[in-house]
Amino acid sequence: MGGRILVVDDEERMCESMRALLSQEGYEVDTALDGIEAIKKAQKGRFDMVITDLRMSPIDGIKVLEGVKEASPQTLIVILTAYATLDSAIEAIGKGAYDYLMKPVEFPDLKKTVERGMEKLEWERRQRELMIELREKNILLEQRLRELDAVYEASTSLISVLKLDDSLERIVNLAADVLGAKLGSLMILDEKGKYLTIKAAKGLEEDIIRQTRQKVEGSISGWVAQKGEPLLVEDIELDPRFRRLNRQKYETKSLLSVPLKIKGKILGVLNMNNKSSGDPFNKSDLRLLSTFASQAALAIENAALFEESRKRIKELSVLYRIASNLPSSENRESMILMVCQGLMEIMNVENCYWFQGEGKEFNLVYTCQEGKPTSFPPLKLKIEEDLSSENLSQRVHAFLVANGLLSSQAKGTLSVPLMIRGKLRGIFSLSAPEELSEREKKLTSILVSQATSLYETQSAILSAGQLMIMGQLVSEISHDLKQPLTSMRGTLQMLKQKWDKLPSKEEYLNNLEKDIMTLSDLVRELLRFSNPQSYARQPKQITVIIDRALELVGSELEANDIRVEITSPSPLPSLLLNENEILQAIINIIFNSIQAMPSGGRLGIKVQEVKKKGRNFLKVEISDTGVGIPAENLSHIFDRYFTTKEGGTGLGLSIVKRIITAHQGEMEVKSTLGKGTTFNIYLPIL
Repeated sequence: MGGRILVVDDEERMCESMRALLSQEGYEVDTALDGIEAIKKAQKGRFDMVITDLRMSPIDGIKVLEGVKEASPQTLIVILTAYATLDSAIEAIGKGAYDYLMKPVEFPDLKKTVERGMEKLEWERRQRELMIELREKNILLEQRLRELDAVYEASTSLISVLKLDDSLERIVNLAADVLGAKLGSLMILDEKGKYLTIKAAKGLEEDIIRQTRQKVEGSISGWVAQKGEPLLVEDIELDPRFRRLNRQKYETKSLLSVPLKIKGKILGVLNMNNKSSGDPFNKSDLRLLSTFASQAALAIENAALFEESRKRIKELSVLYRIASNLPSSENRESMILMVCQGLMEIMNVENCYWFQGEGKEFNLVYTCQEGKPTSFPPLKLKIEEDLSSENLSQRVHAFLVANGLLSSQAKGTLSVPLMIRGKLRGIFSLSAPEELSEREKKLTSILVSQATSLYETQSAILSAGQLMIMGQLVSEISHDLKQPLTSMRGTLQMLKQKWDKLPSKEEYLNNLEKDIMTLSDLVRELLRFSNPQSYARQPKQITVIIDRALELVGSELEANDIRVEITSPSPLPSLLLNENEILQAIINIIFNSIQAMPSGGRLGIKVQEVKKKGRNFLKVEISDTGVGIPAENLSHIFDRYFTTKEGGTGLGLSIVKRIITAHQGEMEVKSTLGKGTTFNIYLPIL
């Protein structure tokens, strides 16, 4: 059986005698002549048993027992003594002595004690080995159960997950958990089989996931995708196949990469790196990941098919909704917004842009994300340029980047020309983080073509409506011409018949002069409203025109001690306006308010969006704290020549009324004597 024994006794003869007897039995025996030497030897080397005398100096056998047990708790201690007492025996056994023998001890008795002790140690050793082996078997069994549970979960739950992104995330997390990997990634092969992109990952930063676009040629994952075979690398720095391809320092230098393959088609690659334990991956890991990957590939294909079907259904639904709602859109803005929102629903679109113009210059008038843009320089095009969608997209992309509306890193920009009666009248553009597919480009062109057709129809209707309004205004002004003409004809007849008999001719001549001046004013107004430029309009911000009007009348406001209060939310929608006409209308109303506050007061201007008669309007409210207007005069203030001011012409508010009417707007006035007057202007939103 053997074993190492240390004999401790202060009698050298006793030590040598026991060494000789025990060595004959096959034991390795060492001796010590005092307790201190014994403890030192026990600290330096392991002994299976220590046989020590009880009474020694400088320390006794109990101290030796304590010192040896501290150094080696498993060592068995046998106490020998010629002075046995019950107390010393109890103390020795209580402190862990294996046996307590009386001197002189018979060797057969000592031999049996040593043999029983060695058997006990051997049994304890075997028990420890069995426990260790049992724990290892349990750990291995638990690992296999986890692996089987994970594979079962992959084969059941993954197939039930129909959303592709959720499937990919779960695949990576399950695989990493099963294999104990710190890093994992699932890479999908593009349609042309040239690039691999990370679609899901564990342990990688978001920037790496988003930016990685790996060529198949010259990469480890690409090697697996090309070969269609699983790969185990125990030490990437020593593997001759991949030493030149290794760009990343992995902690364990070991990796797994298996293809996601179904029906002979490679969908992508599943990678695992850096075991948490620090150990390299093994063939068992590779087999497990390959089994897992076959389930994952099936789940990916099912999810992709479902995603594609759902995408097609959504496209058809959006196209139908837009086709149904476009004809009923109130204005150009709602039409553009409808197309933008539809495209963003079915495509990965970041923003849409609308350029409007004719000829060589096109102004950016709308962006889907920001609404009405601030002022930008026009996009200039040459008539002889190739205005195909591809070239136009390049020009618009450069314009958007130059004006800070688009990152130079943006990969997808598509521009569609809007041709109306053979002329370029507008440009619809969109930006996307990735290049658009041919299907997406075609879909965009279809939607924009629908919008263009309706836009052309609505423009024609709008022009007809404007012409009708202009015709009504010209008819009204022409009707007003009759009054001064009738007056002039009567005066001339009187002068002709009674020239010599009239005592004073100056009064009649003055009346003729006034009538001529009235005719002159009416003719000028007639020419202005009959001129096409009077209703040629551009998208404008009403607040800019209001600021300009206040700037022009600023000295009058200051001279009359009138403070101005402006309330305007931001942002406001643009309006189709003739800037000069609206500027004149606002100035006329402000002058009217100034004259109503000779002793100073407050001029309030408030702008807000409102709904009136089912339409969207921008309401401009101009109020004063002046003398007010008598109730009997309120219904006449917009009549031509009606005035209550000395020297007034009565033309100011009538012109305002006609300007607002020409813009398809409406006016209201409210007034209280002694408290002030409020003019409300309603202008239709684009």
